Amino acid sequence: MEVVSLFSGQLWNDFRLNRGHSGPVVRPEGYYTRHVVVVNAGGPTAVEIWSPGMRYTGHRLSPGNVIVYPAGMPYVARWSASKSTVVDIAPEFVRSVAGRDVATKDLEIHPAFAIKDDVVANLAALLGADALAGAPNGSLYGEGLGTALVARLLHRQGGAPPGSGVTVRALSPGDLRRVTAYIDEQLETPLSLQRLADLLGMNLYRFVRAFKESTGVPPYRYVLERRIELSKSLLADSNCPITEVALRTGFASQSHFATAFRRLTSVTPGRYRRDHCHLACSPREAAGSGA
Repeated sequence: MEVVSLFSGQLWNDFRLNRGHSGPVVRPEGYYTRHVVVVNAGGPTAVEIWSPGMRYTGHRLSPGNVIVYPAGMPYVARWSASKSTVVDIAPEFVRSVAGRDVATKDLEIHPAFAIKDDVVANLAALLGADALAGAPNGSLYGEGLGTALVARLLHRQGGAPPGSGVTVRALSPGDLRRVTAYIDEQLETPLSLQRLADLLGMNLYRFVRAFKESTGVPPYRYVLERRIELSKSLLADSNCPITEVALRTGFASQSHFATAFRRLTSVTPGRYRRDHCHLACSPREAAGSGA
């Protein structure tokens, strides 16, 4: 019996995460249509795996050990009781990370069984924490983690994304102006890391690195700070209810907005409005919905 305790659902477009536990299980021969990364999130556990070209091989997974099943690879697996974090990745996302001009053979994800890779394990844990919280920083944060995860998988098998072995170059001034202007115009919408990279004709991996080199922060953090700055103006210069301020600045809910606002400013939105309201607001209006 398998019990899923966490599922990311539609938080991110090109990959999903689930966390759960199961008793002893035998998976009959089959294959995944997406690349699957399994991280042992419990204690030591035993697994036997068969795939083409190999006999059944037994592995003992220590906490944090990783198994990688490439999309389309037939396999059979026998597990003892286990607790796992599983990330499945669309093959198309691998190409987006590496670049459209990369040869197909260089985009292959290789199988791996019971390997120790702290980077993969930590990225999966961060994705799990983000999913559990409901992606309070928006989808850009998770998309950045997913990009780093795919880049790591390619790097460890010698197929690193283009440019990974050279000095990171910042965006040109023109490209930086173009992408930041687009961000400011679209703050109310669910911004996509893929859309920002496409705007400049870059693969995801190169874009994320170049953007951080230019601004000092990753894309998700830059967008979050711009949304908070816009919300400050709305709180100080309008009578918009705080719920509306949250929606007009791209937050999924008032709760996510209030959490992010307090984390970056050390005060609640309601407190900020009371201290900075430039209108003839009543105390009730200044507090908005009281957040």
